[in-house]
Amino acid sequence: MEILPTSASTSEFGRRRSDALDLWRGLAVAAMVVWHLLWDLESLGMLRPGTAERMPWELLRAGAVHSFLFLAGVSCCLSRNNLRRCGRLALAALGVSLAMGAVGQPVLFGVLHLLCVCVGLYAVGEKAFRALPGVRCALLCLLLFAALFPWLPGVRVETEWLWWLGLRTREFYSADYYPLLPWGLLFFAGAFAGRRLCEHLPRWTLPRPFTWMGRHALGIYLVHQPLMMGALLLWKRWAGP
Repeated sequence: MEILPTSASTSEFGRRRSDALDLWRGLAVAAMVVWHLLWDLESLGMLRPGTAERMPWELLRAGAVHSFLFLAGVSCCLSRNNLRRCGRLALAALGVSLAMGAVGQPVLFGVLHLLCVCVGLYAVGEKAFRALPGVRCALLCLLLFAALFPWLPGVRVETEWLWWLGLRTREFYSADYYPLLPWGLLFFAGAFAGRRLCEHLPRWTLPRPFTWMGRHALGIYLVHQPLMMGALLLWKRWAGP
């Protein structure tokens, strides 16, 4: 699963929002919805098993995840109140955990939990983050992500309480799992690169249909799966075997 909360720009960048970022975020939202639709069809037996994990669909999913996390970090440089963003994400993460737990699919540290923690860390240490060399730190985060991504998911430990960091036991299970390592590194790459990136963004003014999904990413994330799954179940029941 993937999410990026909407962003609000400070007067430092001259506009409240960036249509270019909203367009990028909206494309990632569309990719997420398409991939989840395939996953829903597969889980209901309406597509061949493993379809969503094949190319090009797996590439579509990966592009959406990476874009969401990076852009969420960029949004920290634009937000007027990152603590308030953190609070909204905390409520959304709690709601997802409760809803998924009720259907027997626990979510202990999903993408919303990750974003909540990362935005909170940025909000608390914002002055320190801004004082660091942004581009160099962003490149370091990307290099660390590339080094840890193929290795860390296969590591298993005996300590049960390190799952939030990316170190889990063999018995650990979370239906949605995006721990701080390595995924938080993508977020902080965006946070470090955000100021330089926003200074060079094209000053587009796009029609609202091109930016609507990017402006409402959090809401779309929260409702699209229940709506799609409900619609597919009704269709399957109506269409019969």
